[in-house]
Amino acid sequence: MALALDCRKHPVKAVRNPVGQLVSMRLDKGFCDFVFFSFVFFKEILEIHVMQTYIPSGKNLEQTREWHLIDAEGKTVGRLASEAAKLLMGKHKTTYTPFLDVGDHVVIINAEKVVFTGNKLQDKIYRRHSGWPGGLKEITAEKQLQKFPERVLELAIRGMLPKNTIGRHMGKKLKVYAGSAHPHSAQSPKPFTV
Repeated sequence: MALALDCRKHPVKAVRNPVGQLVSMRLDKGFCDFVFFSFVFFKEILEIHVMQTYIPSGKNLEQTREWHLIDAEGKTVGRLASEAAKLLMGKHKTTYTPFLDVGDHVVIINAEKVVFTGNKLQDKIYRRHSGWPGGLKEITAEKQLQKFPERVLELAIRGMLPKNTIGRHMGKKLKVYAGSAHPHSAQSPKPFTV
């Protein structure tokens, strides 16, 4: 066994346990202790168990997905969107894996009754571009909420998802409806409180 000690070759004091095994070596000039553990060299005495990380296989993920129903009436847009994004990504599960889509389906009703805080109804602007010169379109949050109330929550939630292929798959599990009716009663979604 070799030790990396100081090149000035200070005197070394050895300490042994009652069995006679070398436990530590102390340098006289105030250096730290070198500790030796006997189980490293004698595997018969002590077994070392290595823990392994559980990683889902990625098969049959659709069978394990749940359906959640969120009522957006009177809820703040950002706070609702962050909770919905967690459900879509699967961060509420113990089997969450960043490179797999382990999230659940989310159905949001009453999207037309969401609330913006502060002056965001007048100040917040949604922009989109057609790709042609001069094709920039702008609409305020108030008009967007009147014309297309579903888009307000869809854009907020999709902005909180990963910007890659898996994030686009997660976004397809989101269903937003302006009113209280939805066509997913056959999946029996569980009510989720925000």
